[in-house]
Order: sequence, then structure tokens, then C-alpha cells
Amino acid sequence: MSRSTEANNAFNYQAVVTLSQTTTLDFTNGLSCQDGPTAYDTDLFRAFNLEGDYGYTNDFEVLGVEFATFYFNGVGPNPITVNVYSTPSGTFPGGELTLQGTAIQTVSSGNDFELLTVPVSAIIPAGETLVFEVSFVRDGINRPAFLGNTQGQSAPTYWRSAACGSPDIVDFGGTFAAVMNVIGQELEPVAGSAFCTAQV
Repeated sequence: MSRSTEANNAFNYQAVVTLSQTTTLDFTNGLSCQDGPTAYDTDLFRAFNLEGDYGYTNDFEVLGVEFATFYFNGVGPNPITVNVYSTPSGTFPGGELTLQGTAIQTVSSGNDFELLTVPVSAIIPAGETLVFEVSFVRDGINRPAFLGNTQGQSAPTYWRSAACGSPDIVDFGGTFAAVMNVIGQELEPVAGSAFCTAQV
């Protein structure tokens, strides 16, 4: 499954920054901390080294993010919070995260296996790493999960879920490759200006 025509039109075919091997997605198993019928608080993270891995040397403007879900139990709806942070390169997951943008996307079983595109505005300063988070809060009823894809990934999927023994952000490990993309563009550098004044 690929990005919808509507999403491409909305974002004018801006660059898709992804740690998956392809943006044509073959969805596979989902990830959430769960007890069988319900899911617990679960946060997934992706870290994008914009300069080192993508060659973006100027500020980077985030226009939207993408993720996908599947309901193993229940039908929803559930709010999913998406957060975009900046952090000094080389420090994630232990460095300070500065929130640059946030949005909420409501999901339900009607969105199963759908690549959701969520508008969110953020500026990542030049030289810093972009961190994208999707966050589910337990409701005690539903069990949604964040989907992965079968094509693998070029960098780890990170997660945090205190109920499953991970109160801090850690590499999830294994082969799970979360479907989490960022849509954006590199900004042109702002040239300095000099002004001369004369007094008479």
C-alpha cells in the first residue's frame, strides 16, 4: 500500500523521510503492550539523523507524519498523539527531546491497514536529529497496535511502555519495523542583511 493521491496532493509531493526500506508498504504484525484483549500505554519512536543520513544541512520543515494501526480487539475510536521533537545528533535515546510540533489523530478499526497521513507543523534546527513519536493511552477496552512492514528498516524502532517493563525509551530489538514516515522539506538558508543609515 502506498501513500494516497489525496496525501500526495495535500503535501505537494514533498520528500518522504523514512527508515523503512520502501514507502510502498506491505504491512505485517502490530506492536503494542497488551494483556490479550486490551492494550496498555505504548509509545513508539523513530530517530532521523537529517544531516548524516539524508544530507539535509539546513533547517528542516515538517509538514506531516504517517503511521498505520490495526485493531486486534475492539473497534475504537482511540486518539493517537503524534509528537515531533528535535534532539542534538548522537544523543537519542538518552538526550533531551525538545517538542517542536504535535497533533492528535483519531483511529478506529475502520482504519485497519490504512496509511494515515497527519498534518503537523515543526521546524527541526540544522544539525539536529528529528524524533517522531506515536503515543497510545490505555482505555481498558480496545487493543489497537502500531503496524510494521515486511521490507525491514535502516535504523531501529524504539519504544516505551512501563507496563511492559520499559519505562524509558529503548531499542525494541528484533525485526519489527514500525511504519512511521515524516513528510517535509529542507529550508533554504536565510542570508544576512546589512543596512546603512546616514544622519543629516
